[in-house]
Amino acid sequence: MKHNGFVFKDFENWRVKYDSDSDMLYVGMAVIPKDTNIYAIASRICMQITKDNEMAGFFIEYFTSDLFRGAVKLKKLMEDK
Repeated sequence: MKHNGFVFKDFENWRVKYDSDSDMLYVGMAVIPKDTNIYAIASRICMQITKDNEMAGFFIEYFTSDLFRGAVKLKKLMEDK
C-alpha cells in the first residue's frame, strides 16, 4: 500500500513495545533495517523511514504522561459542554 509517497508493507512482522522507564511506545518492524532514518513528525512522535521510503516504525515519547493526560483533559472538556 502506498500513501503520500510512503510505502506501507504488511504489518505481520511488526511489534509493539512499551518501555515504562522511558514512558515510550514503539511500534515497528522486529528488525530495523540499517538504512533507516528517524524523522520527527511532532514534538514527541518520530517515524522511522528507510531509504526506499518504507515506514519501518514509529515511537511516541512520554506516551502515558502526555498523551493520555491530554486525552483525559479533552474528555473532561467534552463532558462539560
